[in-house]
Amino acid sequence: MLSDTTLRSLKAENKAYERADSGGLSVKVSPKGLKTFQYRYRFHSKPRRMKLGTYPELSLKEARKIHMDMRSLLEKGIDPIDKAKADLQEQKLANTMRQICEIWIDKFAKPKRARWKELDSMLKKNVYEQIGSFKLSDIHRRTVSDLVLDPMLKRGAPVQANRVLTLLKQILNYGVEHGYLEHNPLKELTKKSVGGQEQSRDRTLDDSEIHKFWYCLNRAKMSVHTELALKLLLVTGQRRGEINNARWSHIDLNEKVWTIPKENSKNRKAHRVPLSPLAIKLFSELYALRDESDWVLPSFSGNDAPMTERVISRAANRAQEVVGIDKWVPHDLRRTAATKMAGIGVAIHVVEKILNHTMGGVMEVYNRYDYWEERVEALDRWAEEVEGIIEKRSS
Repeated sequence: MLSDTTLRSLKAENKAYERADSGGLSVKVSPKGLKTFQYRYRFHSKPRRMKLGTYPELSLKEARKIHMDMRSLLEKGIDPIDKAKADLQEQKLANTMRQICEIWIDKFAKPKRARWKELDSMLKKNVYEQIGSFKLSDIHRRTVSDLVLDPMLKRGAPVQANRVLTLLKQILNYGVEHGYLEHNPLKELTKKSVGGQEQSRDRTLDDSEIHKFWYCLNRAKMSVHTELALKLLLVTGQRRGEINNARWSHIDLNEKVWTIPKENSKNRKAHRVPLSPLAIKLFSELYALRDESDWVLPSFSGNDAPMTERVISRAANRAQEVVGIDKWVPHDLRRTAATKMAGIGVAIHVVEKILNHTMGGVMEVYNRYDYWEERVEALDRWAEEVEGIIEKRSS
């Protein structure tokens, strides 16, 4: 096999020659002394030769890494040369801000982000019309600040401006990693200079607020679907996006379990939620409203799609005055559930399992027990607590 010592010692000769490494990887030395790594393989029985780069600009370690990646493609039935040509063509096409955003959504966000639709919507609203047609070479900090972020700040949305900045930095980092641009022009732009540092929310609902929330939601201008969804967030402690993307095929009322597939969960881990009697009652009310759609919360647009997260957020915002409690958002319901469960004696690791949080340290590595029975008991106790709050305040 090749080594750096061997590569450095290779001298030019009258004719080009090769020295092999392994698995089809070799280095070719030209009569002028140029040392080129190449991968020789067969695709559909035809011999092929792919140039990987020149030494020492491309190190032996890097060449072997590329070689292994190319072999993996070949094992999947993909011609590495054809794939490289396709990638190059795509890079030539992706020369505007909108194009790199769409590539990021399609190739990165869709397979890895449960809330990719929300991110796509954020780009459509705040980026495409403003700077979508700009070439990547024309994207600068000043451009993004003047045309995207400053208008958001002027309309009183500093937190949203921070979200958009974070998203654009991720997309442009992706662009750098995949060769669409040389550097990220937003690297030095920080939240502190845009919307300011954000304080994490610690809002939880107390007993009187839970009572008002439960009984006053139906007075607000929202659908029955949305009202029941908000109550389920409080009773189950799950995320807004998880209830939005739930299908009836995920809900088993007989077995008393809601299965959240990994593509719907934030951490990309499948999650089972025990359903308390109160949760079953709420899901049953939703099921009674079911039409032909498999979505638990179908969109009212007429398309076979779920209700968006924004619909629930907007409904909650409109309900603030009617419900009659201080400012709250849907995620506060999840925090309330977690805090209240801890308050009635549920062990913190059981609460973490209910929330589908990734366990850190030793717990993550060694503790594979799923605490199912403990979670069933915890959510049943929490449901009884909610019902007790409602009944006590009503009496």
